[in-house]
Amino acid sequence: MNADQAPQCISIHDVTDLEGIEPYSYLSIEAGAPPTTETITRLGHEPNGYFWEGVVRWLQGKGTVTEVGEPDPEGGAYITRVALGGRAQLEALAAALAPYLIDDEAIAALITEADAAGFDFDD
Repeated sequence: MNADQAPQCISIHDVTDLEGIEPYSYLSIEAGAPPTTETITRLGHEPNGYFWEGVVRWLQGKGTVTEVGEPDPEGGAYITRVALGGRAQLEALAAALAPYLIDDEAIAALITEADAAGFDFDD
C-alpha cells in the first residue's frame, strides 16, 4: 500500500533531519480520525492510541500482521516507528489496518470476536 492508497486517517513519514537522532520512519493513526470511531465507541471502547495498539496485538495473535517496530501509543494517537529503510513494514501494517479504520462491519467483527475471547485492548 502506498501513500495514495492509504486511508487519510493513517500516515507514514520519514524523519531524517533531527541532529543526533538516527533517521527513522513512523506510522501514525490520529485518535478519533478513523471513520470507524463511532462504531468503536458504540461497542464500548475508547478509540485512542492504546485501542489501536490493541488491534495490532490482536492481529499479531491471529497471524495477520508481524511485529513492526517500536509502538508508542498515546491517548491521542497510535504511533510505531522503524529504522529508516523499514518503510515497507509500515506499509504492510497500514494495509492490514486499513479495513478496520474505514469499514464499520470489519471493526465491529474484530471487536466482537476479541471481546468474546476476553482480549484486553488496554484502552
